[in-house]
Amino acid sequence: MTKIFILTSNYLRHNYFVNYLNESHEVVGVVSEVRTNFLKSNIDQLNTVVINHFKEREEKELFYFGKDNSDFNIDTNLVVTLNYTEVNGPEIFELIKSQDPEYVILFGCSLIKEHLLSYYKKKIINLHLGLSPYYRGVATNFWPLVNKEPQCVGATIHYATVEVDGGDILTQVRPDISTSDEVHDFGCKTIINASEAVSRTVTVLKDDGIEAKKQVNGGKLYKAKDFNIEAVLRMKKNFKDGMVEEYLSKKEECDSRFPIIDNL
Repeated sequence: MTKIFILTSNYLRHNYFVNYLNESHEVVGVVSEVRTNFLKSNIDQLNTVVINHFKEREEKELFYFGKDNSDFNIDTNLVVTLNYTEVNGPEIFELIKSQDPEYVILFGCSLIKEHLLSYYKKKIINLHLGLSPYYRGVATNFWPLVNKEPQCVGATIHYATVEVDGGDILTQVRPDISTSDEVHDFGCKTIINASEAVSRTVTVLKDDGIEAKKQVNGGKLYKAKDFNIEAVLRMKKNFKDGMVEEYLSKKEECDSRFPIIDNL
């Protein structure tokens, strides 16, 4: 089994990710950064449409990931809980080194600084929710659904570098969706397929190696300030108007316009 150390966050999707990887690999340690619940910290400033959008996400994650993932189900007691951005402290660096992992896996943690990246060069793998280069920045699996491009929802697994989400791509995946799926089904199903892909990537890298592909420039860039009520309403209208059915009816053609890297 491959020894891995995971840097992640504190939502159900992150617990699921850690527990899934632990089924096929030896998780020798986990650092979980605590992020403030978006709804609880912003509810006074949010519109009902946006509040319901995030409540629905919580409900879907409970449906997909709630069973047996209320905590990390791993063999080691080495689980450290930190505040957001504290993962780059010298104590964590020394802790990771003390466990001598073969790979360090990132999903949902704050940006990793150069000292750790250099020490584990080509050994730190990041799970980025979104298909690079088509969508970059924030909420990269939300905006494709606003723009009626469900074929651009997915995940990119790449080497972590100083350039944010800019490392060479190891592989990419899309979710397995059905006509009844809504926005958060897309998100949760992406995480399920991405977790499997990360696990397989670690195995293939160790056994045979993977020819990673350089990321190219381009695509659409979104920032946190771009997210608004109008975007949520537009996304909901796309689903109501049959966006998913239309996509699935010509999926191969739609996907071919936005090719992904599949190294597995």
